[in-house]
Amino acid sequence: MGYVGVVSQKNGRIIHRMCLHCTRLYFPYIFNPQVETIKICIIKIPALRLLFPFETMVANKNMTQETKNDIAIDETRERNIANVFECEPMLSFCQAFLKEHPHAQLFLVGGAVRDLLLGRKSKDFDFVVCNVAPEDLQTWFSQHGFIDLVGRSFGVFKFSPKEFPAPRYEPIDLALPRREHAQEGSLGGYRDFDVQADPSLPVEEDLSRRDFTINAMAYSVREKRMVDPFGGQKDLEKKVIRAVGNPEDRFKEDMSRALRALRQAAQLDFVIESKTWDALCETLKRIHTKRLSAHTGQEEFVVAREVIAKEILKALLANPARAVDLLYHSGVFEQFFPEVHQAIKDEKIEMSWFVQTKDLTSTLAFLFSVTSPACVRKRLGDIKAESMDREASYRISISDIADLVDRLQHIEDMDALPSLPAHQIFHSYANARGYRFLSLAHILGHEKHVAQVRHLLDTFRQSCHVERLEDIRAVVTGRDVMGTLGIPAGPKVGEALRRAFDLQLTQGWDRETILSHLQSS
Repeated sequence: MGYVGVVSQKNGRIIHRMCLHCTRLYFPYIFNPQVETIKICIIKIPALRLLFPFETMVANKNMTQETKNDIAIDETRERNIANVFECEPMLSFCQAFLKEHPHAQLFLVGGAVRDLLLGRKSKDFDFVVCNVAPEDLQTWFSQHGFIDLVGRSFGVFKFSPKEFPAPRYEPIDLALPRREHAQEGSLGGYRDFDVQADPSLPVEEDLSRRDFTINAMAYSVREKRMVDPFGGQKDLEKKVIRAVGNPEDRFKEDMSRALRALRQAAQLDFVIESKTWDALCETLKRIHTKRLSAHTGQEEFVVAREVIAKEILKALLANPARAVDLLYHSGVFEQFFPEVHQAIKDEKIEMSWFVQTKDLTSTLAFLFSVTSPACVRKRLGDIKAESMDREASYRISISDIADLVDRLQHIEDMDALPSLPAHQIFHSYANARGYRFLSLAHILGHEKHVAQVRHLLDTFRQSCHVERLEDIRAVVTGRDVMGTLGIPAGPKVGEALRRAFDLQLTQGWDRETILSHLQSS
């Protein structure tokens, strides 16, 4: 939307805006470097036969080019977010809600604002709704879709518009503005908060309870403007993760925020501000703190192991090399994977490996490559790394990682490739684990062996006249062997089956030819 901006004589920034909703035009700022003015062009609209007068507002003569650029950048960002509300069908309810609730304020908050400012697509939309009673909010949204109150004590709803039902589409979070205070005696658990929802609370106070400045921004849907009380946009520009307020307080409230900072720094390739970093590292020294569960009476970790696993795995998936660096220097590896920490310290693990890895399983295999399969099972098992949602992109198989570590520790066995029977090569390498191992072997400099295996596998494929190795199936069965050779079930059947598969892979023979050869030999 267009608007007239009132410019501060102190610093040249826009301090007030008068929206021109009826025109649905953006009125561009034109900077004149000779007279240091900002001109607001009022454009002729032929359809309405109106001609607004041309006006000029004079800004501070000393306004810098940096200030001008900041204004232009801010306007572009706000327009980009406004465009999402015009183009995203799932958000079409916003204008209808605001029209029927003239005193309401609707703010897009959290990661969606951050991602849109960074030019990234966002699939999760979280809103804070001000000046509307929870009963009225629930009534209106239930008429326009499905709404579920998931946080009765702190006013949080899940809303799915009629045209975008869950679970096919991710529900939209709607929340009343709220205050949070760490409970008395809290040890830093992420649920150890007393929460008070208040529809009349300013959104700025709601934002003040959030973890980092880049997550403590809001966009007013009604006024089409950013609300950024803690400088999140500046930190986005500088690529900085900075705690809101005192970082020691933020991490004392919730120790898992320390791991969240590392994960977001890896995902966004940002740096962590020095005071936030220092507080983060101190917090991680207490990450194994335990307490008695209020529900079971048994001892439990203040920070759930699943939460720790989730943050570590998401960081390693998003940016392996950056994540490894952050997790090592912050002390995360020292706390959870001490053998990995020591190996990096002793330079037994090369950071260059992680620049080339293409998947999470490979990254973890490299990290544990100088330990043992048993160490893999213990360390990843201790943080319940296999407990992630089935659909999660960071879901892993500890067994797959342990298998890779075992292969890496016996990589010299590849020297014996020429003497191995065909069936053994096929079963070792013509599968997902084998392909992944070959990729890691290539990174480690075993190009000759990798090329040899790939050549052999391609030879098998051609012999069997198939397009893909996955299409190769043994043509001779145990029943065939026992019937043709007249032998009972036992080790000799297995030996004959292996010989049969060798002939199929190397000679390309069919079932009858192989059985005839076995019978005559």
